[in-house]
Amino acid sequence: MIKTLTILSAFVAIAGPASAGDITVSLVGKTPAAIHADIERAAATACREAYASSALGFYQTSQCVADTVRETQAKLDAATTAAAPGQLASTR
Repeated sequence: MIKTLTILSAFVAIAGPASAGDITVSLVGKTPAAIHADIERAAATACREAYASSALGFYQTSQCVADTVRETQAKLDAATTAAAPGQLASTR
């Protein structure tokens, strides 16, 4: 069973691990909607930190959040499917 999920912003994945830290989201005892909301909050935090010094950070952050949420949700869905074949994988 998956208990935690690490959020790594799309920017950080490209720029490298020295750019920002990972954010861990606990999955234990949460509904799919609560997990998705936590993923969105964590992505927003990671992306804001990644683009804090950028002159265009406001514009870059929104795309970073969307990409990070999409990629993280895909990884969670894949891990859920692998861990429990035959069960609904989506947490949206």
